[in-house]
Amino acid sequence: MEGYLDMSCIDNCEIKEQSLILRDIVNNISKRFGYVDKGCVEIKSRFDFFDVKILSLLTKGYERKSICNELNISESTLRRRINRICNILNAKNELMAIAKVVELGLIDSDGNIL
Repeated sequence: MEGYLDMSCIDNCEIKEQSLILRDIVNNISKRFGYVDKGCVEIKSRFDFFDVKILSLLTKGYERKSICNELNISESTLRRRINRICNILNAKNELMAIAKVVELGLIDSDGNIL
């Protein structure tokens, strides 16, 4: 199935807003038609609750110390988990990791777990 989306009828959104709108449209269409990216499913399955919670808190702008307090873990544990997350996502740093999990639909851009 092919098609196009005419964004000209949306009130002159900025590019960033258009990208968010398009991402939401693609996600909704994918869900509705049952499309599943097997690579995404495999990556998502490698994360546990703490990994997702860490990514959520990082996305919300929490400092590392606050994340440790929130999850009752040491800074070295947090550092190891972030390194593991980056390795799974093939991300060079936590910002790239956040961008990838938002793209995968694991969390939204506000840090809410989906």
